[in-house]
Amino acid sequence: MDLNHELNKRQGKKDIQNQYNEIVNADFIDNIFDSLPHVAAVLNQERQIIFSNRKLLNDLGLQNIENVLGARPGEILLCEHSNVGPRGCGTSEKCQYCSALNVVLKCQSENTRVESEATIVSKVRGETVIFEFGIVVNPFEFKLNRYYILSLFDISDKKRRMALERIFLHDVMNQVGSLNGFLDLIKAVSEPEKFHEYIITLDTISQQLTKEILSQKQLLEAENGTLAINEELIDSKLFLESLVTQISNHQEAKDIKVELITDMESFSFLSDPTLLGRILINMLKNAVEASSKGDLIKIQCQKKDHLVLFKVNNPAYMPDEIQVKIFNKSFSTKDTGRGIGTYSMKLLTEKYLKGKIHFESDEREGTTFSFEIPHEESTF
Repeated sequence: MDLNHELNKRQGKKDIQNQYNEIVNADFIDNIFDSLPHVAAVLNQERQIIFSNRKLLNDLGLQNIENVLGARPGEILLCEHSNVGPRGCGTSEKCQYCSALNVVLKCQSENTRVESEATIVSKVRGETVIFEFGIVVNPFEFKLNRYYILSLFDISDKKRRMALERIFLHDVMNQVGSLNGFLDLIKAVSEPEKFHEYIITLDTISQQLTKEILSQKQLLEAENGTLAINEELIDSKLFLESLVTQISNHQEAKDIKVELITDMESFSFLSDPTLLGRILINMLKNAVEASSKGDLIKIQCQKKDHLVLFKVNNPAYMPDEIQVKIFNKSFSTKDTGRGIGTYSMKLLTEKYLKGKIHFESDEREGTTFSFEIPHEESTF
């Protein structure tokens, strides 16, 4: 068996059909595969599907297995990179960072069962859909040929719950710790001036704690499709100035300068200020976390045709292996289980503000996150 086969090598239709006939005629194969509660398929050495269970076809809305024979997993899942490479799934430059592909390749090279997790970002009818799977690949031999059983389990709810719970508990406990600390100080203070100062600080922490709880509630409603949009007339310059002030007061931004591009035109537009603010604050927080002492972060807003365009730039370059995962639901460059910020940015922008979000990163210009929403003016 050649373990160094080229990634872009594919079998033709005749060979695929012969392999399918070989597998489907095995005793009990249909019954065994169709009894499985999860998606399962048999791959050949070129990672093409030569057999699948009924659940895979049902989940894809297909009637006949002929619709998937010869395809690779990323192609049937409409992975955004599956049609970029010269020979489909697994052959684009970005595919080297694909966990699903690497699990299959590891199984092939080590000839042993391999289990992991994988995220696939797909384009379905123009909308971004993020699949999070548990993935298991098992090798087996049949009639002198080597094949691989691919099993996929949906773990998106589990990953989302873990991320939300960890983020919520982490951030809320930070605020509660601050509250407790200041309450201990108040118990010991005797000067009226200090007492008043601590009360003001406590009020600020209390408001931040309330915002954090409402923020998590908002994200759950967004995922469930029950989030209400409350549009207001927003002044672009005043709105961004308030966000710059807010982020500049964060402890993490103490030695970093956040600057509003001053030559930008001020204009008014309709949008939901709460959602808009959350997206931009997340962008600014990410920029701060990626920056070093003395760095400059720039934010701007402009009208472009019938769109409102926002940009946040920081001087740090984002490596390719991070770029391909940046909007994944549970991916984070921080602690395990902390990823939800960029995912929520994309969810709120595309599903609720009817906009688009993207980014560019290179070593000379750094990283710029941009998002655009329809420019609507008040009719009153």
